[in-house]
Amino acid sequence: MVSARLVIVGGGIDASEIDLHLPARLGRGKEATVSLPHPLVSRLHCEIFEQHGQLMVRDLNSTNGTYVGSERITESVLRPGDLLTLGTVTFRALYGDVVVDSWLPSPFKDAGGTVNFRPDETEAAGSLDDENRSARPRSETAETAETAETAETVAPDAVSGKTTV
Repeated sequence: MVSARLVIVGGGIDASEIDLHLPARLGRGKEATVSLPHPLVSRLHCEIFEQHGQLMVRDLNSTNGTYVGSERITESVLRPGDLLTLGTVTFRALYGDVVVDSWLPSPFKDAGGTVNFRPDETEAAGSLDDENRSARPRSETAETAETAETAETVAPDAVSGKTTV
């Protein structure tokens, strides 16, 4: 089984990353195994599952669409490092042998090289651009950055198996 997580890179969700337990159904409704309380995310927005050692994502007839990179999909491979967007919430898919440091622009690393997915507001970083793996200016994103102290990893509840972000 593939061990996977989604790192939140934009869209106003409080957590910084989500550990996935596959198959995972993402949405804001009760049926979702990963709850995303955001008004542009459908009650049951998409499903992430494993197929032949790689992640797949399937849109579940969401209102605002599911995007891999900049392409709206109905079903698609979700490669390590790909951007996944639901409504306006954007994640980076991490699994397999991805070296996180290889695709992060310098504003997302501190002086010691430590990764910081929630850069301080005083930094000039914005969101990641999938095409050239560089940071876009803040003016091009709707996200307001938070400090690293407020970022957290979210894991499923031991009793219900649901994850609430």
